[in-house]
Amino acid sequence: MTYINWIIIGLFVVALGLFITSYIIKNETLKKITSIFLLPLLIANPLIILFDFLPDSFHCIQFSIIALVFFWIFQILMIFNSKVIISVFSKLSFLFGILTLDYYYRTVFFIYKVPAWLTILSSILLAGIILATAILSVPKPSVNSLKIRFFSIILHAATAILVFCSFISFINTKTAGSAILFAGALILFGNVIFYLVDGARLKLKFAKEIRQSAILISLFAVCLSNLMIFL
Repeated sequence: MTYINWIIIGLFVVALGLFITSYIIKNETLKKITSIFLLPLLIANPLIILFDFLPDSFHCIQFSIIALVFFWIFQILMIFNSKVIISVFSKLSFLFGILTLDYYYRTVFFIYKVPAWLTILSSILLAGIILATAILSVPKPSVNSLKIRFFSIILHAATAILVFCSFISFINTKTAGSAILFAGALILFGNVIFYLVDGARLKLKFAKEIRQSAILISLFAVCLSNLMIFL
């Protein structure tokens, strides 16, 4: 740990403290400003430490930064999610972030032999979850029902690929890093389910904060698992 790492940790603690304070004093402006900095400050430390392992960690850093940028854009757009066009771009940013992780972790299929029965069983299980959520995400038939269900299926499929890749890595390596990656992927998958179902049916008061926390935890888990490969 260098002084830069400690500075980043200090900045994250300050940002988190101000974010919590914004709820206590009910200051929306402070909440929006501080929420923007939570994700990059949380992910920065694992990424900085990965630079110590160059050139071996180059691709890991590259794809982590690309995914971080997409998820960060998503979180920023979520704050100003008052127009349809902004809502569309925020959803696309989230999807591209997941697809970036999918592309990086697809390499598990080149490294490990995946049994056919496991692929079939996992596909059936994930397909059932995806279908159920796609139905629940549209409470009433409407003109946009088909579009919402289609996006729901695409988003679930992309996240399900990440879950499957991390699961394959875990059952073959059984390391702490692969376990953390699998946990992070499951949290992200659960976040997608919660996002779609809550938007259509639950309408929880603190839904946005729950989703934001889930993204922070899951992405930190992903970056931490990448770092543990080189430790």
